[in-house]
Amino acid sequence: MPSLLFDTTPGGAGNTIRIGEHLEAVVEAAVDRVDGCECGPESSCYACLRTFRNERFHELLSRREAMVLLGALSRVSN
Repeated sequence: MPSLLFDTTPGGAGNTIRIGEHLEAVVEAAVDRVDGCECGPESSCYACLRTFRNERFHELLSRREAMVLLGALSRVSN
């Protein structure tokens, strides 16, 4: 499964390189955060998926769907 990461900082901050080099640990931390959250599986909150930057998508964010995506990433990173 091809994937693409890009850095939104003008000129890049090197974050995508660091994420790529440590993808397994990044995915594991994301799984811990999303799976361990206390909000409902069909919803999300600021403790797991929501941020100010994705505010317009808050109603679409689902912990269950995030876990599906993270499971796929976990298989790729191993």
